[in-house]
Amino acid sequence: MRANLQATIPETEVRTLADFLVEARQIREHDAEELWFRGHDRLGQSLTPRVFRDASRGGPHGFEWDLTNIFRLRACSRHPHCPDRTDHPSWLFLMQHYGLPTRLLDWTASPLVAAYFAVRDRRSDPKDKQRTIPACEVVALRAAFLNDYELRFPFIKRLLRALPRTKLKNILQTRTSDPEWVDPWGPDYEHLFDRPFESPGSRGAGARGVPAHVILAIKPVELDPRVVVQASRFTIHGRKLPLETHDIADIMLHRFVIPGDARGDLEMQLRDLNVKASTLFPDLDRLSQDLRVFGDR
Repeated sequence: MRANLQATIPETEVRTLADFLVEARQIREHDAEELWFRGHDRLGQSLTPRVFRDASRGGPHGFEWDLTNIFRLRACSRHPHCPDRTDHPSWLFLMQHYGLPTRLLDWTASPLVAAYFAVRDRRSDPKDKQRTIPACEVVALRAAFLNDYELRFPFIKRLLRALPRTKLKNILQTRTSDPEWVDPWGPDYEHLFDRPFESPGSRGAGARGVPAHVILAIKPVELDPRVVVQASRFTIHGRKLPLETHDIADIMLHRFVIPGDARGDLEMQLRDLNVKASTLFPDLDRLSQDLRVFGDR
């Protein structure tokens, strides 16, 4: 039943940065709509947070609790501006930005940043004897549509799934919930960020607010320079559901496919706009990396 209701995510092939930006603007429903973007260096990667993909011991809950608490214990000697111990949203944003598996999924408000993450790694598949550079993709998300469906319609989703897709899209367009309204420190949402720091046996005790299983688009606190320069956005996932299989995946998502033979030119076009490792990761390691590979370009 569910598979029959799930329509195909629309996709567009783009070969140049100009084509990508034009196509991305055309899918916006109106000028005020903010699309979020995520770059994948291979086609078909799942829109699932790493904590659900990487869990290998004790299930995702025990795995997550181990990671978050050990990171919090050891981070202060390595990072000069750690959050207060009880500021769970800020800790989770920081962990995600430094590569810890969390229940957050990275997005950006900048299509240029997403394109960089898509094209930057052009290594071919070792199993491919022809050493063909694989295609990559940028996925666009209508974040307000996701929040509206998850927050406003929790009790009538079964009815909504039966609607024609154009009708459902029209409903979401008229009742959008801006991610700006989701306050990670507010009483309705703070338990979503507390859960990764709670022991598995105590999860959900006394939680109030929105259901713990929701998937929401959120804007982070600008705790780290990376958050600012990468125009970071996040979705927080209360359940292990790949977004590409969500009820409204075909309405809220759009895939931009970049052929493998276009990746190199597109990467150089991004460098011409100063979108490169040393600007998106403002640290000495990435500066040295850029200078080694490209000189002062």
